[in-house]
Amino acid sequence: MIEGPDTYRRLSPYNMTHVLLPDSVTDASDVLDAWEHGGVLLRDRTPRFYRYTIVHADGVAIGIVGLLDVVPFGERVVGHEETMPDVGTDRRDLLKATRANLDLIVVLSPAPELSSMLHTDGRTRIDFTDSDGVRHILSDLDLDPEAVAGAVAAHPVAIADGHHRYGAAQQLLRQSGDPVARRILAFVAPAEHSGFDVEPIHRFAPSVRLGALDDAFVVEPSEVRIPSEPGVIVLATAEATWTLRPRLELLEEDHPALAAASTHVARRLLYPLLGVDEQTVEFSPYADEVVQRATRSPGGAAMLMAAVPEWAIAAAAEAGLRFPHKTTLFVPKPRAGLIIRRFAADLE
Repeated sequence: MIEGPDTYRRLSPYNMTHVLLPDSVTDASDVLDAWEHGGVLLRDRTPRFYRYTIVHADGVAIGIVGLLDVVPFGERVVGHEETMPDVGTDRRDLLKATRANLDLIVVLSPAPELSSMLHTDGRTRIDFTDSDGVRHILSDLDLDPEAVAGAVAAHPVAIADGHHRYGAAQQLLRQSGDPVARRILAFVAPAEHSGFDVEPIHRFAPSVRLGALDDAFVVEPSEVRIPSEPGVIVLATAEATWTLRPRLELLEEDHPALAAASTHVARRLLYPLLGVDEQTVEFSPYADEVVQRATRSPGGAAMLMAAVPEWAIAAAAEAGLRFPHKTTLFVPKPRAGLIIRRFAADLE
């Protein structure tokens, strides 16, 4: 059973759901103020970068935590995925009211110096293992801040997780020029060998019309499974399941990085054959969930996606390309609340 925010609120008066998912943004701001005045939050008065290490079953993800300039997408910051046109007002209003970055966006940097910087020892601030068995270690990064900032700034970064939070900051900056939105708290990891697992996000369509699938795919009867080959899709309905391998000649004009993404293949080749689009499909990282919905929904279909290979993510970022929204899920995620950036003019 998926636990809701009320479950976490009951666990502790200091759980981050009290500020991330508040009854109102004013409540969130008041809670933060109470935590800071009560010593729950300790302000670090020394400007510095931090190293955040995440140890999980499949590897180790290490990144530098610092502030990233909020600029239009382009040469300096690249969107890893497309976003929905409306990022919503919740994130923007929470940022404006709390004047705080409450959790980290994750960005990928090709800076060659980054890997060596990440293995510099510093004072450990936080070290714990969560209920999923993932260890989180936050420590000081004892390096020249100007050298760190210069190394990262010399190359464009790609947003891997946090597009909508970045978009909310962009929106607030455009609308008001509020200095709180000029920078955002970020976890900067190497673009290759980041240490994160990259998992796919699947699709469910409540109503489809099955066209001639073999016009665009090599179609084979299949068991229900998450495909492992880049660009391949497993299509499951209540009646049957097929593995769909795209006919490569139809993707000749597409960048190889995009052709390696099942979500791109789905939008380019499969959606027209099913009579659906991005506005009519639903998204889930849980394959079992979309398959169960398809088996219980005559006329519906689950589309199981392959994970995008790391080389394709790096190549797309280098070429300034974006995957369709809801393409990748980087896990495990940095924990919200280990480090919070509260904006104060005398500290910026």
